[in-house]
Amino acid sequence: MPLSGSGLLDYFRWSGADPDPRMAEAVEVVRSKRQPDGRWLLDRIHPGRVHFDLEGGVGAPSRWNTLRAPGVLDWWDRTT
Repeated sequence: MPLSGSGLLDYFRWSGADPDPRMAEAVEVVRSKRQPDGRWLLDRIHPGRVHFDLEGGVGAPSRWNTLRAPGVLDWWDRTT
């Protein structure tokens, strides 16, 4: 996952787990990467075969990150 920690945070969110204080640093990393327009950028591209290129490249707004990150932040803010 291009956003540090958000893939794991998204997993915990969907699992129904309660937020754990040990996740706070990762949540703040996700929060800090939010752009003024409300989107998240693509940090990196992982090596390997790409069957469908869905992103505009490193540094461009990321559809996937912008889809998942707000849900993680809402989950965290609602339950902490």
